[in-house]
Amino acid sequence: MIMQNNSVKMVVNLGTKPTIKTVTGGRKMARFSAAALEAEAGTNKKKIKWYSVVSWGTLADMAERCLEKGKRVMIYGHLITNTWTDKNGVEQTKKEIMATHFILLNKNKQTALPLAA
Repeated sequence: MIMQNNSVKMVVNLGTKPTIKTVTGGRKMARFSAAALEAEAGTNKKKIKWYSVVSWGTLADMAERCLEKGKRVMIYGHLITNTWTDKNGVEQTKKEIMATHFILLNKNKQTALPLAA
């Protein structure tokens, strides 16, 4: 049996303040965009890649209180794929990072936010 490790660890800059939704049962979900610099293949140039990041529960609460556009954050988590049918009946797919842990980064200190419950 082949086991695959689906894990993400990235240093990103937040492109948006997290949007917060409360779902049935009162559980919170936070979603925000994040940008990371990645090397272009075969060159010394770097380009910006954008990612959608999602967190739930306690971590969504922390994201709501602590994360703002422009903040530099290390994100730990894994990739998820969401699939849905749009209003025209076309199946759509979106990959996102499901965050399980954040570390706020700045010039003076690092602040770790707890693992999601």
